[in-house]
Amino acid sequence: MEAARPKVKELLEQMQSDPEARALVETFLLSQMVEEESQREEQELAALQRERQKREALEEGLEQMVAAQQELESKNRRLRAQVGESELAHRQVREQVKPAEAVVVTRREPTHQEIYNKIREVVGLGGPEEFYSDFEEEETPSREAEGRPARENEP
Repeated sequence: MEAARPKVKELLEQMQSDPEARALVETFLLSQMVEEESQREEQELAALQRERQKREALEEGLEQMVAAQQELESKNRRLRAQVGESELAHRQVREQVKPAEAVVVTRREPTHQEIYNKIREVVGLGGPEEFYSDFEEEETPSREAEGRPARENEP
């Protein structure tokens, strides 16, 4: 760069003495200045366009988010209404089930002896002692006390 300075000075001195050269250099410098200004304006315009595109994209995204939020709020209201209806139906079913639960709780399971007696009634067993159950023997301490003969394997 320093080596070019003396040459530039020499050309400037020659230019000042020649009016055509001076006009040519002046036109060249004006052209350069206008081109630089134009490039700067184009860069600023491009930057503004990019910013506008970003803003438009953000606005569009915001609109989509607002629409989605409204849709979700609407869906949330519908679901809350459905939950309320379900809870009401559930309460009604529970109220209907409570009396049935009371019936189930009060029901008593039959004893082994009651089951055995029911089977004897259905099958028609009523007689011989060999058909008595071991459970019945535990309930009656002595068969002879009732007037029945003892079994062979009884102690």
